[in-house]
Amino acid sequence: MIVFCVISYKNLSGHAAGSVKTMSCNLNFQSQCPTGYIAHNNFCYLFGTVSMSWNDAKNYCTSHCGSLIDFVSENEMGHTMRYFLHHDPGHLHIDGSYWSAATTHLGSVWVWDSTGKHLTSDFTHDLGTTRFGQCGSVHHHLESTSCASRFPPACKTTIRSG
Repeated sequence: MIVFCVISYKNLSGHAAGSVKTMSCNLNFQSQCPTGYIAHNNFCYLFGTVSMSWNDAKNYCTSHCGSLIDFVSENEMGHTMRYFLHHDPGHLHIDGSYWSAATTHLGSVWVWDSTGKHLTSDFTHDLGTTRFGQCGSVHHHLESTSCASRFPPACKTTIRSG
């Protein structure tokens, strides 16, 4: 099955944050990733190159057939980020922090926006005091920052077999 998505989004000031994107998302992936993504441990990853707010980064990932990156454990996060930061598959030149799906925008607890699941304590000890409206950037660990800050998006989707 092929799904076409057309997404137009606005930044926090209400101005167009990007051009309309039309993307073909093959839902049967057959051990492949959507265009621009790189496969690693049953997931596909896409690291954006333009800094933007957290909301714009979320929309960017959606428009590219994924969601902001999330992790099951701090160990998975460390392994994944080290892989992309140090091995540089596809010559991505990944450096610095990227937006993750971690946010408190729905309340006073940290959740993965992509799944709605609460972050476990192995993540939250790095995030400090929980404040409404914070978002998580990731490099080697999660950091709490204003959602209006600007980082490139880190997107993730699952490799699905037919």
